Amino acid sequence: MTSPTPNVPEIDPKAKEMLFRRYWSNAGWTKGIITPAEYDYAKRAGLMFDPMSLSHDAVIAKAENIRSQVSPESVGQAFLASLSTRRLDWRSALGSLAAILHLPSHSFAARPNSVSCRVCGEIREAVDIDVSVFSFERLKWGGVRHAHPSYAMLDLEWFVTTPSAQPTSADQRILSDAIERISSLPDAARPADLEKALRGLLPSNAWERRTIIDILGLSGILIPRNRPTFWGEYPFTIDRESPANKNDWTYPILWWTGADGINREALKFWFPNLPLSE
Repeated sequence: MTSPTPNVPEIDPKAKEMLFRRYWSNAGWTKGIITPAEYDYAKRAGLMFDPMSLSHDAVIAKAENIRSQVSPESVGQAFLASLSTRRLDWRSALGSLAAILHLPSHSFAARPNSVSCRVCGEIREAVDIDVSVFSFERLKWGGVRHAHPSYAMLDLEWFVTTPSAQPTSADQRILSDAIERISSLPDAARPADLEKALRGLLPSNAWERRTIIDILGLSGILIPRNRPTFWGEYPFTIDRESPANKNDWTYPILWWTGADGINREALKFWFPNLPLSE
């Protein structure tokens, strides 16, 4: 694993341990106990936060505002820099910007038999958002809820205030090799085959690789044919179908097959300087 670029702040390990202990144990998700003093310490370190109460319309307004401050190339660079360094917080912003890049301005429109919005999935009334759990997911896996405008908005707000390293040739080689491996998969390949194809390519565990694949799906680099996606459009939540068989991948990557291949237009959009073989 390469060292972070000089002048890029490290994550406070003490605060990170407190954050992780609050939500995670060897058995998985937990409601861990941290003291008020520990909570204050982690807050000062910028890893834990007081709950935030936002309505649907406030979330959408803030999401529209922050996406205008973030360029596709900047999140692509941060994603690349995360590959060899395993700085998962740098990785997340690409998925978040991709998920809200074409989010339309809209007021709450109820989904049938639901309290969530048919367009974006957010709740109408102001609700307390556990911002700290978003921070945990961002550091633990590189994000989980990129398609939730509330997460994407906060993720990008953190991104613009947190410096990241510049990617190296090693980072570019990792992604280029990943694209080559994916391109060589058979037509019948499914998302689980993508995760296997990335094994040994970068420092990671299976869940981190799954997040990379989810992000490549959100960004349009891996997209299924004949399905609404986030590439050049915004799929309403009511249009994000799941297969009848059990599938625990996120939308839209859950529909991808090897026959869909790589969308090189999207690859060039997010990573304009990535060297690729034709």
